[in-house]
Amino acid sequence: MSASPFAANGRSEVSRTLAYEVAHAPAAVKRAARALAWQGSEFLVGIADVESLVATLATVSDLDGVVRIGSVRQPRLELLRALYNSDARVMVERVALLPTPWAWRRIGDGAVTGIAIRSRAYWDIHEFVARRGLACRLLPDAATSDELISAGLEVGSAVADVDEAIEGDSLVDPAELSAVVCCGLLKRAVHPEADYFWLALTAQLERPGVLSVALSALAEIGVNLDFLHSDDLGDQRHAFYLGFRGGIDDLRHILAALTGLGFDSRLLAGFVEPE
Repeated sequence: MSASPFAANGRSEVSRTLAYEVAHAPAAVKRAARALAWQGSEFLVGIADVESLVATLATVSDLDGVVRIGSVRQPRLELLRALYNSDARVMVERVALLPTPWAWRRIGDGAVTGIAIRSRAYWDIHEFVARRGLACRLLPDAATSDELISAGLEVGSAVADVDEAIEGDSLVDPAELSAVVCCGLLKRAVHPEADYFWLALTAQLERPGVLSVALSALAEIGVNLDFLHSDDLGDQRHAFYLGFRGGIDDLRHILAALTGLGFDSRLLAGFVEPE
């Protein structure tokens, strides 16, 4: 039997292991783990994508996960989908904000004619790259530091993780590369002091106007939504993802009200919103 999502997190975490999406450098994952106050093994498990990561957490009891959120009030849709599809009700239990993880470095003594960069870094800072007007040498996320340096030597520069062991002059202030990064800790419980929640709704009997019924009920309770996404489930039904601020008692009231109106609810996240 799975634990209640409202369970407190009082047990020791020292034997746990942390999994992450391989698109993110291990150094960045370790920084995120520190910011999230996660405790456990130094060993990290890289997994292909967020869907596979959540599915793995659902089957391995001593594994937690760290993910890039996007932002608390506009989370990644693929993350919401993966959490919704988790049989073990894996959810985001903690969130932290980190400074930009990227540094643009000169590689070698030649002219800077381009930028060698991994795919994840490119999508984080593509607007910055476009403003510079330099060609990109795009590498897969799994590219090693040596492969990044080799490509960087050909074009004169590379974007690497700030903690990656790559020598070279820093060409710009890191603040120019990206805004803060929002990361989350995946577990099977709501944070005991949670004040922000993501919820998924599905109507037991879907019909025109069904979402309006749920939204009216939430408005009567006093819930102000920060986001609302409709996701086609492919069987003439939809999942509705929404986020709002409130207390755990408010959450219980909301879940009870939605159940009474014929909705199935899935809690996707319950955490303290970072300032």
